[in-house]
Amino acid sequence: DTLTRITSGDMMEIFNSSYENNVSSVSEKLRPQDNYDIIAKQIEIGSKKATLFCITGFIKDEMFDMTMQYLTKITKGEMDKAIDADSFLRHFTTYVSSVAEENSDVFITAILSGAIGILIEGYRKGIIIDCRSYPARNVQEPESDKVLRGSHEGFVESIIINTALIRKKVRSADLTMERTTVGSESKTDVVLCYMANRVNKKHLEILRKKLSEIR
Repeated sequence: DTLTRITSGDMMEIFNSSYENNVSSVSEKLRPQDNYDIIAKQIEIGSKKATLFCITGFIKDEMFDMTMQYLTKITKGEMDKAIDADSFLRHFTTYVSSVAEENSDVFITAILSGAIGILIEGYRKGIIIDCRSYPARNVQEPESDKVLRGSHEGFVESIIINTALIRKKVRSADLTMERTTVGSESKTDVVLCYMANRVNKKHLEILRKKLSEIR
């Protein structure tokens, strides 16, 4: 399992050399199976297994595709030079904001903040690439709903931008974005947003049932 280290009275989870354990630990907290906007993409980098984590609303499609293409083109011979996460960064990353991180909680927080996180087979650290891009369209305060205090940002038509806007404010692994489709003809996407550690499970189930009955 992921090692636990005690530093100044705090518990800190540290990655180890077991790729499967590291991926399982991160996936257990991020719960990509429950969140439509969290990607956990398994790839191969120079014959080594790897998993890439990110949030769709924070990463442009072009940037994601470019990153995937670049990583999958690395050969086994090139990968043999990168014996650990730090040497991988030296050989293969050109981003200024790229770091190797041993603390799994810091790794997860970076992903929730919009970075790409990569776990590679045999590495004791995760790789964080900060190429985030918050929603391009200006999210302005609605004209009909002015506020004097608090945020002056407002929702727009895109559900991906709206969920990204919420994640920008609430960077918690407990925040869940559960997508469903309603309407037999319109097939409208609906996202249930809730905190997994606080939601009333009974009320959540009732809401799911009511949404499923919309025709």
